[in-house]
This record gives sequence, structure tokens and C-alpha cells, in this order.
Amino acid sequence: MNTLLLIIITILPVSFLLQLFITEYLLFKKGIKISGTPPINRYVFYISKYSVVILWSGMILDALNFRIMSSLPKIQFLTYAGIFFYITGFTILYIGRFSLGKNFRYGLSNEKSGFVTDGIYKVSRNPMYFGLFLTFTGCVLFTFNILYLILALFITVVHHSIVLHEEKELRKRFGDTFEDYCKKVRRYI
Repeated sequence: MNTLLLIIITILPVSFLLQLFITEYLLFKKGIKISGTPPINRYVFYISKYSVVILWSGMILDALNFRIMSSLPKIQFLTYAGIFFYITGFTILYIGRFSLGKNFRYGLSNEKSGFVTDGIYKVSRNPMYFGLFLTFTGCVLFTFNILYLILALFITVVHHSIVLHEEKELRKRFGDTFEDYCKKVRRYI
């Protein structure tokens, strides 16, 4: 594998996770807690969040030719498609994250936060989740590993459930403003 590509595959999730931890620390110092209440069963919520890291780690390990379990024979076109989806997903994930600024929360906000509808949020109500789903697709296509496919499907189902619960809460908090937004902007794309 091309060294630059390997660096990109590794840097994208590592830097994303680092910026989450750094942001959480900086906002905490300002009295803003980004850890909210899980909108679904807390154990399922956190298992799905940590499973994302496992899936991304599997992509990195596979890129290093270290396979957790035997993969199906790779098809070059799908490998490249996987890289495309992975990079595109992270791009959307980063844009969505930075567009939220200090309004970003894990789970449901325990304090008043803003309602962001500009930038990428004019195109998707949940660009970060959509970006995540694209990274999962990339991981599965790149690794061609059945274990990662099962994990990606589990995470996607759980995260879609989280989205539905979060949107229900947004309807309560923002009422007609959120309803009007939903009429104009699709859930994912």
C-alpha cells in the first residue's frame, strides 16, 4: 500500500478522536459539558460508540496487512471505492463537527445549546452520522471482512436509532422551527 494513503487512513480517525478529546477538555474549562444523556439504552449507546473505534482500527490494521480474521478475496475496484467512501465520510464528519462548534454534544444536551441550520446542515440534518456511515462503508469495502460488515451494520442500526431519538428531542425543544427545518432538509442526504 502507498505510504501516503496509509498515513491518510491512519491520521483521519486518530486526529478526529484527538480533536474530540481536546475540544471536550477546552469546553469543560469554559463550563460547557459536551457529554449529554444517552437517548437510548446507555450500554448500547456506549458499545456502539466504542465499536466505531474498533471498526476504524480494523481499517488501519488491514491497511497495514494485519487482518483480524480472514477476509474475502479483495477486488481492487472495491478497495479503491472503500478508500473513497472512507475519506469522503471523514471529510463530511469533520465539516459537520466543526459546523456545530460549541453546540456539539454526545447524546442529548443536558443544558441549553443552539440549533444549527447553516453550512452543511442546510444539506443534511445529520451530516456527522451520514459521514460516519460513509466511513463504515469504506471500511467494509476496503477490508472485505465479514466481521467488520456485521459490526458496521450493528453500529449503523444503533446510530439510526440514536438519530430518531435525538430528532424527537429536537422536536420538543424547538417545536415548529425544527418541523420547518425537517420539511426543507432531509435526515441524511
